[in-house]
Amino acid sequence: YSGRVFFSGLDSADNGGKVFFSNLIERFSELGNCFQKFDPTSENLSDLLDTDGGVVNIPDAHNIRMLHVLGASLIVIAENGVWAVSGVDNVFRATEYAITQISDVGLVNENSFIVAGGSPLWWGKTGIYTLSKDEITGSPVAQNVSLTTIQTFWDKISNDKKANCFAE
Repeated sequence: YSGRVFFSGLDSADNGGKVFFSNLIERFSELGNCFQKFDPTSENLSDLLDTDGGVVNIPDAHNIRMLHVLGASLIVIAENGVWAVSGVDNVFRATEYAITQISDVGLVNENSFIVAGGSPLWWGKTGIYTLSKDEITGSPVAQNVSLTTIQTFWDKISNDKKANCFAE
């Protein structure tokens, strides 16, 4: 996303809501570099640059399970919700980005996530969800697609079975 590599999925209380991102990639050897160019402890030159690597902290996210690019946003899907990370002017920079919560319904398990027709779909605890763009703002919006179709059937599936589902 945005010329960088993004990493997540740490299962810990301290790091479960963190998304690490690489420096702006210029060479293949830089793929794992998630640090800034200048020493942040330096008294002379410690500025964070737009092209630096770093971490996006989403404190409310618990156990991030999936990252997906949708338009100009990086969609972060955790067990307890969905967030969009985007650049303030649709260009992600280490110095300037926005985090917006899209939904408080997250992903039951990473095997239940698919992309169909260019749209992400995933199983949540309360239904099958997708993202679409709001016609006015252009921002991603979560929708329960099972609500008007199979919700009665969905509600009868146990949480244990939902946690073991596999989407293809």
